[in-house]
Parts: sequence; C-alpha cells; structure tokens
Amino acid sequence: MNFRPLLDLNFWFGLTPPPLLPVFRTVTIVLFGLLTALAIVLVLLRQFRKLDAIISRHLGKWVSWSLFFAVTGWLIFLFNEQRIAFFSSRFWYVIWAVFLIWWGINVLRDARTVSARRAKIAEREAFQKYLPKKKR
Repeated sequence: MNFRPLLDLNFWFGLTPPPLLPVFRTVTIVLFGLLTALAIVLVLLRQFRKLDAIISRHLGKWVSWSLFFAVTGWLIFLFNEQRIAFFSSRFWYVIWAVFLIWWGINVLRDARTVSARRAKIAEREAFQKYLPKKKR
C-alpha cells in the first residue's frame, strides 16, 4: 500500500479532492450512522428511565457528544458528496476526529467522578438528617 500521498499537503488541503473510495464511503456512513443511533438511544434512555440527577447529567454529556459529532460528521460527508470547495477538504475529517477523541476523553474523565459525587451526596444527606429542620 502506498502511503506517500498522505505526506503530500495537497492531499489534505486540496480545495477539490476526489470523492471518497467506496470502502471509505461505506465506513464513514456506518460510523456516522452509529453515532446517530447512539444519540437516539441515549436520548430515549435518559427520557424514559428513572435516573438520578448525576447519571442523567452524565448521560446528557454523552448525548451532546454523540449528537454533535453525528451532525458535524454528516455535514462533512454531505460536503464531500456534493464536492463543495474548501468544505470537502480532507483535513476536516482529521479535525473532526481530533475533537471527537478530545471531547470523548473529557467525558470519560467525568465518568470516573460519578461514583465519587454520588458518595459525597449520600454523605451530605446522612449529615443533614441530624441537623434541625426549619419550622414553618
């Protein structure tokens, strides 16, 4: 396999790149379709299941992540299919992938703190039950 074109700046920043190869076209359609399906499933899960506030807020971050990258991915794909100059350049896929990974890492870091936040709330509630209540 020849990787030499990947080192050429015209490959990445050319204003009118050739259309995607059928294999890569199929891969991008499946990837963006999976992100769209994930967003829909998470929205339905968040809406129809009784979840505590912390889990619901965390699911909301995953919904935002998947919905944002599904929509922007479909836009990049549409621009590539319509061969719109500048917006169909290949570097948009690289920028998309970098932000996808960066935002995903940030959401995963937040996921590690969910159990700690739950424990903190339980501890606060246990402490609050011994405090005097307001009289009405």
